[in-house]
Amino acid sequence: MRKIAQSLLLATLLGSPAILVTPVWGQYNTRTERVQFESGTFSKVITGSIRVDEEVVYLVNAREGQYMSIILRSGYVGTNFEIAIAGKTPRPIFNSFKMGGDVFRLFLPESGDYIIRVFLMPFVNTNFEHLRSDYSLEITITDDD
Repeated sequence: MRKIAQSLLLATLLGSPAILVTPVWGQYNTRTERVQFESGTFSKVITGSIRVDEEVVYLVNAREGQYMSIILRSGYVGTNFEIAIAGKTPRPIFNSFKMGGDVFRLFLPESGDYIIRVFLMPFVNTNFEHLRSDYSLEITITDDD
């Protein structure tokens, strides 16, 4: 829990960049899942639960020129997501904590895997040890707007 508090303080004091601030990729217990769409579909809703010491990474393959839409629903306001282009060093595109909003839509700049990372951003007065959030993540990829 000390790392979380230090990360929050550091991010606040330094006015850190809008992308990939806290928690840091891979800092916590990471669960990774490959997202596959059913044949003939372009959307999938994933439900899950996450603790404050976890992150869930979803890998989605898409083509340049497609549109990706992400909607995160949760009962806890500190449930957030980041999107990055996969690679040796993930290239960030969006961070819901820093950029605001639980909806993301983008014309994809390149083909390949995209990372959608769900994590909790606890607030100072939160009981960290028992913090858990149920969520649903709707991922849609289409060829047109």
